[in-house]
Amino acid sequence: MRFTSLILAFLAILITPILAQESKEERLDFGGDIYIGAESPEITNTVANDVFATGYKPTVSATVNGDVHAAGFEVIVDGDVMGNTYAFGNMVRINGATAKDVTSSGSSVRIDGEVGGNVRAAGADVTINAPVLGSVLIGAARFDLNANVKGDVSFSGDRISFGEGAKVDGALTIRSTRDDIKVPASVASADRVTIEKITQPEMVSGMGDVAKQTTQGLLIAWVSAMLLLLILPIVGIIWLALFPKRSQIAYEVAIAKPFKSIFFGMLGVAMFIGLIPVLGVTLIGIPLIPVAIVMMIVSVFLGYIAGAWFLAARVLEAFGFEGDTLAKRAIAMVAGIILAFILGLIPFIGWLIGLLIGFIGLGGILFAYVGRTINKQFHEDVAAEVDRLA
Repeated sequence: MRFTSLILAFLAILITPILAQESKEERLDFGGDIYIGAESPEITNTVANDVFATGYKPTVSATVNGDVHAAGFEVIVDGDVMGNTYAFGNMVRINGATAKDVTSSGSSVRIDGEVGGNVRAAGADVTINAPVLGSVLIGAARFDLNANVKGDVSFSGDRISFGEGAKVDGALTIRSTRDDIKVPASVASADRVTIEKITQPEMVSGMGDVAKQTTQGLLIAWVSAMLLLLILPIVGIIWLALFPKRSQIAYEVAIAKPFKSIFFGMLGVAMFIGLIPVLGVTLIGIPLIPVAIVMMIVSVFLGYIAGAWFLAARVLEAFGFEGDTLAKRAIAMVAGIILAFILGLIPFIGWLIGLLIGFIGLGGILFAYVGRTINKQFHEDVAAEVDRLA
């Protein structure tokens, strides 16, 4: 389930700008977990288990007894987290204490609450202002350490600075493009400090190795049929539950405009592929390369899930099966994923079928969002029809 949690966390990055509605909050409380999506969703009451929050500005103000998975343009975690914190966005602020690990990425990441485990963070600007009881792994253009780290610290990037309260009890490894890095004795003794000068191409290569390992891990998961058939329906049903209207609009658009949807799906994947070398050109973007690669892979996951549901729902509708409830749509999605997986095993053409399913799914979601600027009347009619049937 840890792999599922990570997939959901990265999935939130992709669907935030596409599916978050302007004002209406979509929320599901199930099994002690809270799934919430809106423009500015906020958790204000104690959560028994985990939180999954996505939107423009998700805020977790209450105590969470499990893990926090949050993604958006601005992510704020003010409450204490008894498990792990996963936060992804343009600006991330973790003000509450985290009992276990913190994993975060963004243009600006700041940790002001004590961390009981390890910290892994990537971004243009990363700051740690509170004690970390475990180790710290940072990839950033600039890293400011202003607190005590009980374990080891590994930094790869451009600049690193140490504030008045900075101290590393373990080994300190610095891989920087600069050759003027100085580590005060109060931070770490010289025998525990390793400084290596690197070039930008070397940094890109290092990030490429991380991305390669990430990709290999996901490919192994694809080979594992049992794991896939567990993860994909879970992610898909959560998507349907969180965004019933937007998902239904995406379905109607994809069925009505299949070729345009396939085009938009191809365009979406191409956008992620083109983003990777663009990030590699600038030092600030280099630490985000692994995130961009994972987002690209997750976009394929999401497209495959949505496409399988679109096709299965259309076939079932032809036999009189109406997807007018969440339970019925979930049944159609599970059936579609199983069928798509079986079709993918067909020699020679199975991979092409899977690719088309992924393209039409991702394209339907993208076209339902950006297509409003291309054919406004069509999309308004689709939205009105979905409202009428709701």
